Amino acid sequence: MPASRHVVVAVGAALLLATANALSASAATPLVEPEPGMVITHDTTFKPGVYDFTSGKGIVIGADDVRVNATGVTLRGPGQKGKPDSFTGTGVAATGVSGATLTGLSVSGFETALHVSSGRDWTIRGNTFSGNYTDPDYGWGDGKLAGAVLLEHVSGSRIEDNTAHENWNGLALHYADDNLVRRNDFSHCSNVCLKMWSASRNRIEDNNFSWGIRIAPGETHARDSTSALIETGSNDNRVLRNDFTYGGDGVFLRPLNGVVSTGNYFEGNDASWAHNNAWESWSPGNTYVRNKGNHASYGFWLGASDDTVLIGNEAAFNGRDNKNAPEPFGNAGIAVVNGSSSNFVLDGNHVHDNTSAGVAIGYLPDYPAYHWVIQRNRIENNTTYGIYMRDARWLTLANNTISGNGAGAIKQDKHVSGVFTLDGAASANAPVAKAAMTPSIVHAGDAVTFDASGSTDADGGKLSYRWEFGDGDVATDATVTHRFLDPGFHRVGLTVDDGGLAGLDHRDVYVLAPGVEQGTDAADRGDWSARITSDDAGDPGTTATVTADPTRALLGRSSIKLSGTAHDVTWRYQPRRAVDTAAADQLEFWMASEQETRDGFDGNQPTIRLVQDAGNYVDYTPAKNYLSPWSLDYSEARGGWQRVVVPLAGDKAWTRKVTGNPDLKALHAVEVRTSAVGGPYRVWLDALAFTKAPVTPDVAPDLALNPAAQGDPSPLASTGDDTSRWAPLDGKTDGAVWSTAGSQNATDFYGADFGVARTVDALRLDLSSGDGYAAPAKTTVEYWTGDAWQPVDNARPSPASPATGHNEIAFDPVTTQRLRVVLGSPGGGKAVGLAEFAPVSTGNLAGNALGASAPFGTPVASGSAGSGDPWSLVDGSVRADSAWRSAAGTSPWVAVDLMRARPVNTVTLYAGSADTAPAGVRVQAWTGSDWLDVSNTTVTPAPPAAGRTTVRFDTVKTRKLRLVLEAPAGGTVEVREVEVRNANLLSDASALGLTVTPTASYTYPGDTVLGPLDGSYAASPRWTSWNSKNVQDWYAVRFDRAVTASRITLHFYNDNGGVKPPKDYTIEYWNGSGWTPVQETGRSPAQPAEGFNAVDFTPVRAAGFRLVGTNQNPVNYGVYIGLTELELWAP
Repeated sequence: MPASRHVVVAVGAALLLATANALSASAATPLVEPEPGMVITHDTTFKPGVYDFTSGKGIVIGADDVRVNATGVTLRGPGQKGKPDSFTGTGVAATGVSGATLTGLSVSGFETALHVSSGRDWTIRGNTFSGNYTDPDYGWGDGKLAGAVLLEHVSGSRIEDNTAHENWNGLALHYADDNLVRRNDFSHCSNVCLKMWSASRNRIEDNNFSWGIRIAPGETHARDSTSALIETGSNDNRVLRNDFTYGGDGVFLRPLNGVVSTGNYFEGNDASWAHNNAWESWSPGNTYVRNKGNHASYGFWLGASDDTVLIGNEAAFNGRDNKNAPEPFGNAGIAVVNGSSSNFVLDGNHVHDNTSAGVAIGYLPDYPAYHWVIQRNRIENNTTYGIYMRDARWLTLANNTISGNGAGAIKQDKHVSGVFTLDGAASANAPVAKAAMTPSIVHAGDAVTFDASGSTDADGGKLSYRWEFGDGDVATDATVTHRFLDPGFHRVGLTVDDGGLAGLDHRDVYVLAPGVEQGTDAADRGDWSARITSDDAGDPGTTATVTADPTRALLGRSSIKLSGTAHDVTWRYQPRRAVDTAAADQLEFWMASEQETRDGFDGNQPTIRLVQDAGNYVDYTPAKNYLSPWSLDYSEARGGWQRVVVPLAGDKAWTRKVTGNPDLKALHAVEVRTSAVGGPYRVWLDALAFTKAPVTPDVAPDLALNPAAQGDPSPLASTGDDTSRWAPLDGKTDGAVWSTAGSQNATDFYGADFGVARTVDALRLDLSSGDGYAAPAKTTVEYWTGDAWQPVDNARPSPASPATGHNEIAFDPVTTQRLRVVLGSPGGGKAVGLAEFAPVSTGNLAGNALGASAPFGTPVASGSAGSGDPWSLVDGSVRADSAWRSAAGTSPWVAVDLMRARPVNTVTLYAGSADTAPAGVRVQAWTGSDWLDVSNTTVTPAPPAAGRTTVRFDTVKTRKLRLVLEAPAGGTVEVREVEVRNANLLSDASALGLTVTPTASYTYPGDTVLGPLDGSYAASPRWTSWNSKNVQDWYAVRFDRAVTASRITLHFYNDNGGVKPPKDYTIEYWNGSGWTPVQETGRSPAQPAEGFNAVDFTPVRAAGFRLVGTNQNPVNYGVYIGLTELELWAP
């Protein structure tokens, strides 16, 4: 190596001085002419000049710590402008090399100018990589991984002061971590100027990444071109003071494969003038400080961006120069919609002069934008609203300046609740919330302490606290104890405030089921193995490995990580000793997954095999793909965990197939089978256990209970004296009995008159076994129609034949004042002895016969100020001695906490006399943050009367319901009972043993006949008949047996284009041989409308119902019917 590296070269009139170190100037460094295919293994200074590498074969840096000085040198590849296919080869390449330095080089005309793979500690400084592969006419998609600079598996390097224009990609960092990228100009790219894929902890500052765009004149979208594209686990980067302007998007955090990028910090960047979104992210956990997003279609589009912070940013003039993809609210400055946004901070931003709302917030009615702090923002001069909210809850607003907005400051559209405004003066600093939790591992039913005492206020303000636990409970103390009833994911939030400003924190809590962990903890893993079962076994690069992962553990010291590239793999766990699963009824585990290929986990999976031996095993196949990021129940599972429960008996969610005759008391292996296309992928398993399914305590009240033996309910009997007739209604099974002794009848009956109509769906009988008694030959349950006795439908006795002791007969719900059981004589001189006759309503979600002594997790009643025990509201009795009465002069209400969120749509209220019946009733659902009126209520009778009043409304999933009552003038309200139900036969089909099959005259291929049966009014999934060309189309539900219904509700879809409500419609039922219109008794609204529509009709028993609608414009690409939900109601 020469002692000096001073080089003086005259190029035209320019004098270039390159000084590598301060050694003696007496010896000149030899200059080297670059040649195609040259491999550089020692320090090299190239001879200035332009070198044509027409073959596309460039130079290779082949040794560590090599320094290449290429000042004044241009390597020119074969590429010709306007001919994308002419760009081939790599100008400079290196693989497995570290510590190299490249300076002063100009590279153009190659497919890729510089490609470094698997190295560290590089210095890439002062080079020009302009004019390499580009294709402005390329369609949608990422295209080649080509252009200026591609760094793969490169870390700890410096990329400084380089220039690269007119390339496909500017700088691509793939699996490149801990690098410094600064003062570069990687602009004017036809795809992406900064492309990051699984690139973490990089510092990217003071660069020009502008004009990343590929678009034709008049084109709506820019084909996903963007100035910066950050994806696939690119985490914890610091991105400071960069220019991302004039892109298709400015900065796009894109988890197209479901792998999110989190922990990134963006400060002082400008992404304005983007054709679409200046800032777009579908990843959680990122922070944006003092950035600009102006003059784009949207300033910030942050769907599916939980745990995000925006501080001091500007979003202005959006939707003016560019206005693509407007939402119903228009083009907002900051739009956080169409994806989840839990735990979100919007603080000190300037949002002004946007063409619609300044800020738009919302997601779905049953998955709202949740837990926000919006404070110190200036939201000014926007065309419509300052803040537009829909489908949002628990938002704290503090010291915002909202002025000059065309339609007003704040618009609360549908499904908004829990909006809190702090009116105190703002201090200099916002409080800092800190949510601590002990223990860190939580099982269902455990007492968990949540502690906010570590929260601080730098200005010394007194703090207020609000906790929400994701299950409907709220607390306002700094330290609280909470128990989670059920296993699963729970979103726990904390907001603290000092009266003028607020801060938030949260904990994602994974509640485990009790059970012994099997195979997923480092302490007792047994043996795990991987077997590739696809035809790529043995191919180079095909892998499947099992390792313990202590960095990602939910329970114990580690999880099990399954990783690889193979298509089909069986991951086998073999315990050290056989596992006895006799006491279990389900296998459960928690799972996380990452797949770097979009939709790379194909088909419904994983499949599970429980193995006794090679010839005896059970397979379980799921009805959905648990590994797909698009099938997750909550957004946090993208970077967290999801619970998977496999019932050992199988069900509709898990199909069970038995091979041989396995004995699961001696289980020798558990196999998890996955299938993948592309890769690499990773799957984590933890907390695998065989467990018991949670058992809901039976607290259903006895509707005929009357130990006082007077008044109603009263006995109905074919025989017996007055004393014995009361015995089965006394609530005791070991006392007196009513019997058929002495009767000569072939059948006798026993029943009860409730005194008022009750809804019943089961009858419990205790039959005596003493001397002279025997079980009846048969039992038939009948109800009084008002004119005659009628057998109940779909009776399901247990045991199947009557037996002495306890018997239960379930049946389709009936609403009746009288119920009886007809008992066949046992013969042989024996009589039937009946110790207890207990009609119950298992469909009443509010009933609780045990009151205050009931176990945790059963319904709880409450009421406003008044007299009487609130437990009387749910004890099953409608007697006057079991009532609650409001205090005079109050605004009365009664409420029921169901303890679990349930879909409900019917409340039945039993009032006292006509003088104490409420003059009006309003039903409210607890959103988790606030009480919100339910929609589309129907009260029967109206106004409410003494006795039974029924309120029907749109189905809402809620844990708590409240009835706000209007007291009669000058009086009080007496309520004797409150019942809560889901009366939709379609959503409760499995409980009724009913199989439902949807069909349609035509279904648009992009829609599904299953959409209207998913229990959600959301626009998707849905059924439409778009472009059927039919004048009329129909949608039907057929059953495997007849059911009785009296009401149907429809939610029609309107996309303001080719799908709208029908011109008119009828409801028909299947009469056994054809379709017949129902006899309507009411319709609301009179004409078909978007959203809610209801038809009431004379009760009819049928094995099918259908909607027949007339399309508004049945021509090619005309206007057709759309339906998001159909509900069928029992009488």
